[in-house]
Amino acid sequence: MVPRPISTALLAAAAIGVVVMFVVFAGDYGHLPEIVPTHFGADGTPNAWGPKSTFIIFPLIGVGMFGIVAAVLTLGLKSRRGPVPPALPALAGLVFVETIWMLAFAEMGSFDVALGRSSNLGLGFFAGLGAEMLTVVAIVIVAITAAFQRRT
Repeated sequence: MVPRPISTALLAAAAIGVVVMFVVFAGDYGHLPEIVPTHFGADGTPNAWGPKSTFIIFPLIGVGMFGIVAAVLTLGLKSRRGPVPPALPALAGLVFVETIWMLAFAEMGSFDVALGRSSNLGLGFFAGLGAEMLTVVAIVIVAITAAFQRRT
């Protein structure tokens, strides 16, 4: 089980990220052109376009991710192979919170490009992606360490 202060902080961060997505969507959607960038290359510049209605995906995925964060932090994680390392549920929650924020930055960058305020996604998206990768590495280390400890 995730300690309450950590669980509360992660849930708050996830909720704020989802609210940001809805605020950006509500504030900018009406100003978008009918065709917007829908995919970006590795350098953050757009390389595919589609209808502006595709931008609804950001807040919808955010809500879904929030549900996953809430479930992981309140229900925990189960394993048929032995006890779950205590850090794993918090790290799993963190990776979903980071995903919410990475999507929030992707949404902000996508709106900025579509509205001509920027030419690429911006650093926020890439910082979120980097943080998420580090958290995944931490999850792998915790899981492998736990597996080796069970065998000895």
